[in-house]
Amino acid sequence: MAIKKRNKILEFLFKQRLTQKEKEIFFENFGLIISSDLDISSSLQVLKAESSSKSLQHTVESIEKDIKDGSSIWKSIERVNLLPSHLLSVIQIGERSGKLKENTLIVLSQMQKEREFKNKIRSASLYPVLVLILIFIVGFSMILFVLPRITSVYKGLNIELPGVTKALISLGDFLDAYGGIVIPLIFIVFGIIYFFLFIFKRSKHIGQEIMFRIPLLGRMLTEVEVARFGFLLGSLLQTGYPLLNAMDLLISSTVYKRYKVFYEFMKSQLEMGYTFSQIVDKYKYIGHVLPPYSRQLLISSEKSGSLSKSLSKIGEVYELKNENTLKNLSVLIEPILLIIVWLGVAFVALSIILPIYNLVGNINDAARGRTVQTN
Repeated sequence: MAIKKRNKILEFLFKQRLTQKEKEIFFENFGLIISSDLDISSSLQVLKAESSSKSLQHTVESIEKDIKDGSSIWKSIERVNLLPSHLLSVIQIGERSGKLKENTLIVLSQMQKEREFKNKIRSASLYPVLVLILIFIVGFSMILFVLPRITSVYKGLNIELPGVTKALISLGDFLDAYGGIVIPLIFIVFGIIYFFLFIFKRSKHIGQEIMFRIPLLGRMLTEVEVARFGFLLGSLLQTGYPLLNAMDLLISSTVYKRYKVFYEFMKSQLEMGYTFSQIVDKYKYIGHVLPPYSRQLLISSEKSGSLSKSLSKIGEVYELKNENTLKNLSVLIEPILLIIVWLGVAFVALSIILPIYNLVGNINDAARGRTVQTN
């Protein structure tokens, strides 16, 4: 009993330590090995022997043990958490249909594309995130340490304060009295909103729709999903998959509800015998899910009988479009952040400087008055 418990703990630790790169190495080598007509068990033994990563070796050993115990390979991959559910379905169907080698390579291709996309997002958002962090640090430092001192100084001056300074003083007084409650409460509220909009399964589609309605961000997400639609469906059809089975995988592959609804509608219409051109005409929100170029290429390819090649072309075209959109997004964010910083600095500077000008003006007026009285 103690040994089983220890093994479960070790398995959990190794699962957590397996990196995205190691997962890609597993599927890359696994796909190459099984293409040499080795059986699954022998392929896993070769993969374990060639791997230099302890966590990857442990994972392969765990999968190998499951296979020997009669488990299917997709079940074992699910247990060790090697793949998200939408890619796991590709392995599952590949194992059942005898196309495990082809599907493994499709999974590897999708993993690499998703990693490249995440790296591009990370690179594009690095500068804006750093600027936002600095804004929050400087802003909260001023709110907690500078504002209370400024308000105490200006309250002691017998001068008429401008509106911006009064607003700053009111904010300082409020935060001085309630800052210990309000600031943590702001973070908690934002955390709850983020959870319900982007994490909680039953409501995250609301957050998705909000992102799709933001002009440049929505276009970027649409391009990513259309590229995935083209690559995945095109790859599956090229390996000889029936269209309806490929649609099942497409439905499970997307994380966006608007596309899941569209793919389900498309599959149901294909089952009823409708063509892609008829489906495009019938779907009410087609403009929200497929841009004009992809729709036209899909319709024309169906007529010419080159659907799989055209779908792959759609994937390539929208991957390039997505790269350009990411560049434009990063270029657009920088001036927006600079404007936000400038507005904050201008507000604080005016709040501090204007009373000083009033004070200097009062002193000059008093000096002139004394001079006149003396004369």
